[in-house]
Amino acid sequence: MKVILTADLRGRGVKGDILEVSRGYAFNYLIPEHKAIPATTENLAAQTAEQDNTTPPSPAVKDAGAHPTKPCPFCSQDASPDYKDPATLRRYLTDRGRLKPRRVTAVCTAHQNDLATAIARARHMALLPEACPRGW
Repeated sequence: MKVILTADLRGRGVKGDILEVSRGYAFNYLIPEHKAIPATTENLAAQTAEQDNTTPPSPAVKDAGAHPTKPCPFCSQDASPDYKDPATLRRYLTDRGRLKPRRVTAVCTAHQNDLATAIARARHMALLPEACPRGW
């Protein structure tokens, strides 16, 4: 039995292909799952008319869900995190005293590692508390 594919089938063909398949495969799987239609003269005529009316594919569209990346605050200032500046380091800590993730602070990988080291040094020198009380 001949069918026209209405969806891409892995290993079988792509949408619009005309395939010769067994009658059971067509009636028990392809047609009920809306993956193919019977290749009758009317469906073939409609298929050729649809192919004539199709527009060429549009150029690649940028992913609508992607967000532009913010520049690293340290890279843009040509600076590095300094353990002697606790006010700057506090901006990168949560209210519980933990380091905020890169996706929140927009700090690059290299400066995130430097920031973790600077915070550890500032805690060792008692410039930052080890565990922050609530309402810090």
